Amino acid sequence: MQLLRFRSTTQSRPEGARRPGTRRSRTRKLPLEDFLADNHFRAALDRIGCAQQRSPDQAIPRVKSYLKEIAARPSRLMVRVAAVLGRVLYKRAYGSVHYNRDGLARVARLSATHPIVFLPSHRSNLDRPIMHRILWENGLGPTYTAGGINMNFFPIGPIWRRAGVFFIRRSFTNSPVYKLVLRTYFAYLIEQRVSLEWYIEGGRSRTGKLRSPRYGLLGYAADALAAGKSDDILLIPTSINYDHVLEVGAYTAEQSGVAKEKETFGWMVRSVRSLRRRYGDIHVRFGQPVSMRSEIDPGRTGAERRQDLQELATSVCVRINRITPITPSSLVAVALLAGPDRGSSRRGLEAAVAELVDSVESRNLPTTEPLSLLRTGQGLDGVVAALSGLGMMTVDPDESVSAGSQPVYRIPQDQRLAASYYRNTIVHFFLERAIAELALAATSRVDSDRLPDAFREYVRKLRALLSLEFFLPDPEELIREIDSQLARHQPGWEDLMAAGRATEVLDQLRPHRAPWAIRSFLEAYRVVAEGLTDASPGRPWDRGDFLRTCLGRGAEYASQRRIAGESCSLSLFSNGVRLAGRRGLLNAGSDGLARSRTAFAAELALFLEFFDLLDASIPGGNSAALNRHRTS
Repeated sequence: MQLLRFRSTTQSRPEGARRPGTRRSRTRKLPLEDFLADNHFRAALDRIGCAQQRSPDQAIPRVKSYLKEIAARPSRLMVRVAAVLGRVLYKRAYGSVHYNRDGLARVARLSATHPIVFLPSHRSNLDRPIMHRILWENGLGPTYTAGGINMNFFPIGPIWRRAGVFFIRRSFTNSPVYKLVLRTYFAYLIEQRVSLEWYIEGGRSRTGKLRSPRYGLLGYAADALAAGKSDDILLIPTSINYDHVLEVGAYTAEQSGVAKEKETFGWMVRSVRSLRRRYGDIHVRFGQPVSMRSEIDPGRTGAERRQDLQELATSVCVRINRITPITPSSLVAVALLAGPDRGSSRRGLEAAVAELVDSVESRNLPTTEPLSLLRTGQGLDGVVAALSGLGMMTVDPDESVSAGSQPVYRIPQDQRLAASYYRNTIVHFFLERAIAELALAATSRVDSDRLPDAFREYVRKLRALLSLEFFLPDPEELIREIDSQLARHQPGWEDLMAAGRATEVLDQLRPHRAPWAIRSFLEAYRVVAEGLTDASPGRPWDRGDFLRTCLGRGAEYASQRRIAGESCSLSLFSNGVRLAGRRGLLNAGSDGLARSRTAFAAELALFLEFFDLLDASIPGGNSAALNRHRTS
């Protein structure tokens, strides 16, 4: 795949060539008259009026107001201005933007016949300026992009609205007229066959991994397809990744309970002023288009339609994960998080990084650059210097070494949550292996003549526990994929396990992935489970108060080294609460609630005990061990 850089408009295309013409917008004027002339829109407005015991004509002023609040009104001038301003903005902190121009050319050809929807991952407020610049450079603008109403403040709001952003309220459940206007406007854009863009996660990831998808706009697109506004809609999974994300410090503060700063003009000024450090490069990848018509049956309704939307959204997120490139910083962060709390020696760090690089290369995983550079002292030193400059790691002398001080590479406790952000950008590549390891460790403690069945049951239980954090295949498919992976590592592994020799299979999987890949999630869930166990089953339950209690308990456990620092995270606790809700553990006063909560805590405690059988580190001085691990 050819990766390109652009430093200016002239450098990003052949000398003397002109930038492809930006397509003229066909939706500059507010389509109010089109809405009111549409029989389906008027009928829906009539139904809302009858339900509210009002005349439908009384809602017309609200329709006009809502449409004015929502609609984008792009102009050629402001599309260009936004592209220039976006580049000026991100160039204050980043070097080059790498992306595949050939892939975008293919998308441009498809956009001539079908509506195109870009669905990027969302890690930074710079995502929108970067995407706008790339698409403008390649003649794909203006792209109509859904933005949160919180960003509609001066001067950002007016600029982005004229550059193609349409603004949406965070919540409008109790406003049926607003919902109708938004759905109709969205169908109008699809009928006009413009390019669209929104974040399938709904908001920025505070943890580094993809958030659970939101189905609202995807559902509106399905409605437009069913209404015949287009014969198909093509979805483009898009990954935006950074060598270093400039907002990580703010994200970790929020995960520790600090309130998110409200977006205002003052916030914008402070954000621009903060763009003074160098954060490396930006990497954008475009996946293969997904045909919405091939994935969704327009005739299905109700629960079947919701199921179709969920499967489609999950498929898009899985594709985004597959094309997200691994950065050198993420591998070094993993190597340090997997090492001892006291830190790693230079030799130990080099061995851990080399093993990870070999694993990535042997599996042909996507990377931002050749990771073989990390095998050189200069390449590793560059990443260490960058992480140290961001305050994420320290390099200190080890005073315990008698023959002169030796450097020790360490992530401070208060930076482990920040380091886990980079780990989480790549953890999905190692997830199945991690689940297999923990299930094997659990099986090694089972006294049964049906050990393979016990192993697969543990896989199912772990999948259920982690289903809110990761995009995992259905249980039986996951088991088949794990069977295949283990067979590559240890032919005849199932016979060994059936003979009660699961620890021998585990030994062939060293160094183990599970301790750094999934332990923090289970530790966070255990904090939630213990909080529920301590709560009175008959007392009304308040989510906000409970999460604050979890943060306090988690901080205490982290200070006592009972859990890792990265386990004390508001997002992880929130997902733990969601998991408990799925299991009916939040319904105060229900029969057997105390017993069910205790069983939930016991299940998590048992899995955490099994981590004692796993080893996350490579013996840095043992080259034979390193060579053995290079087939991982």
